[in-house]
Amino acid sequence: MLFPAGTVSLARDLAILLLPLALAWDNAVAPRPPLAWSSWYALTTGLNCSEHNALSEEAILETAAGLRRFGFQQAGFSTLILDDCWQNASRSTDGTLHADPARFPRGLAWLGAELRRQGFELGLYTTPGAYSCMKRPASLGHVQQDVDLWVRSFGIRYLKYCVCNTTHALRQTAYAEMQRVLANTSQPVVLEIDPFMERPFTTWPQLGHVVGAHPDVGDRWEAWTKAVEDLYAWGTYGAPLRGHWPLVDILQTGGAQTAEEDKAQVSVYVVLCSPLLLGVDMRDSARLSRVAPLLTHKRLLELRCDASEPGPVPAPRRSGAAWWRPLRDGSVLAALVSDAAGTFSVSWGDLALPPGPHLVEDVWSAEKWPMQELSLSVPQRGARLVVVHLTSIVLVA
Repeated sequence: MLFPAGTVSLARDLAILLLPLALAWDNAVAPRPPLAWSSWYALTTGLNCSEHNALSEEAILETAAGLRRFGFQQAGFSTLILDDCWQNASRSTDGTLHADPARFPRGLAWLGAELRRQGFELGLYTTPGAYSCMKRPASLGHVQQDVDLWVRSFGIRYLKYCVCNTTHALRQTAYAEMQRVLANTSQPVVLEIDPFMERPFTTWPQLGHVVGAHPDVGDRWEAWTKAVEDLYAWGTYGAPLRGHWPLVDILQTGGAQTAEEDKAQVSVYVVLCSPLLLGVDMRDSARLSRVAPLLTHKRLLELRCDASEPGPVPAPRRSGAAWWRPLRDGSVLAALVSDAAGTFSVSWGDLALPPGPHLVEDVWSAEKWPMQELSLSVPQRGARLVVVHLTSIVLVA
């Protein structure tokens, strides 16, 4: 079965444990799951940064142009995260870690300023260990020095703090140290930590605005649905959320999946409060023409989780084929997902709603209709994303 039943008692216990941690984390920096672009899948650099024509100053400027041309910037995708291989092969004699001059000849201070001039922000990648995933220098023993340079000179507003070449003990202390150092800077910086599925998940949410909850997810239906199942089983969604957002993985929309599979993936990620990080080559105009209407959909992005108002954001839940979460006005956002085509029904009670009929809004088409129960046709390997509005209505025969 797709999305098998989890352990209810585990979710309840985790909710009790996670609540004080969720409330303790300052949500002002990331009141909603971030929208950003990442170079990780889009500009692959090969093993140990061997491909020098991928991640580069020119490619990043072309990416910014693509984000602007296809409406992503206007929709809120305004941060460009340079993942591994942006770094020079070694630190300078004073310990400073600059960008690889072959990739970024004018340096990241210049690039950061140029991106800000265009209305974007710069993000960077590092790890708490001595070396990155691709064997470039990382931040062990240099946290304060790196933050001082990257925030004050490069102007970064997003930092991905990865898991590579670390231990559990190091991550616990290093993530807390980075959180403290960033909090003392003059600028707000979104901190992404990537412990992945390491137990217990309760250890991590209070340490980052974005929590990379799963290892790399392939661009396949089986891969991302399995990842969501994994996160549910691990208790990732066992408590209300507030300013820390579980990241399933970077989206590779428009690649190997069908259009329906892509739509289902984005639908479920929004229900689950996952940040939407794009791993799409923004220089591929044909691909962008297909995926831009999906990823910049105004109503979809309006329905992202929001912790800017008082009180916790209700955690996502699952009922049969439906992933759902309550909205602040009492209505419910639900994604009905299935491997096989068919008609799927969910009772109002399963969505914690009073008896209907209720008004159902299709998020993608904007159509609305009254329903006695939520019963919708779902395409093969697809989803239906709807808002069930709380106000009961009277059906006229």
